[in-house]
Amino acid sequence: MEYQVDLKARWGGTAHEGEVEAAPRKLIQMFGQPLLNDGDSESLGTYVFSTNDGTVLTLYRRAYDVSKQQVEALRADFWQQKQEVEFHIGAKRAHDVPQFKAWLVKRLAQR
Repeated sequence: MEYQVDLKARWGGTAHEGEVEAAPRKLIQMFGQPLLNDGDSESLGTYVFSTNDGTVLTLYRRAYDVSKQQVEALRADFWQQKQEVEFHIGAKRAHDVPQFKAWLVKRLAQR
């Protein structure tokens, strides 16, 4: 299955269903800028992916227990990191996550 960044996809109702390690800078190089104002005050950024069959998944990073001002200050530096950090994978159905994670890991390894 192929996934594409889809900032217009309806991703409400997705929830944390998995994790994956990725370098923030590499994600920007591959997929462009993430959503920085996704409605969550702790969000460092979110990517929204969809498939042709309508499956929607999110890849995101949160800065928990920090103020909104601190999150805004962290964002710029965070997305320039070359080292891998843990991102959460959000989905409406947990069984959609393993295939997406495998696809993403393969894509990250090719770059």
